[in-house]
Amino acid sequence: MIHALIALAAFAPAPAITVPQAPPALSGTSPPRLLSLPSPSLFYPPAAMAMGLEGRTLLRCRLPVDGVLADCVVHQSSGAESLDSAALSLASHARYSPMIEGGVEREAVVILPIRWKLAE
Repeated sequence: MIHALIALAAFAPAPAITVPQAPPALSGTSPPRLLSLPSPSLFYPPAAMAMGLEGRTLLRCRLPVDGVLADCVVHQSSGAESLDSAALSLASHARYSPMIEGGVEREAVVILPIRWKLAE
């Protein structure tokens, strides 16, 4: 009879072990993407063209989930106030896809570079 108990103990199922699961990864995460931007040549100030001014303006803008930039400010100047002002006007026509984080559209901040180059 002792042998029978030992044999049953040897074949008894092992107790269940619970392995903690890692939290689910955030899915659907992507940065905002520029969808459309008019050509800077359409906004080039005539006086700046006549003076041969070129450069690059960096704008820092809030990007709501609707994809239309808001609250833009000059983050880095081109060195010409007229070009920087024109860049702010151009930004109102830019369209972005929203930032997506964890599958949810979120507001973001974007840096929009505008290159001012005269045709050669």
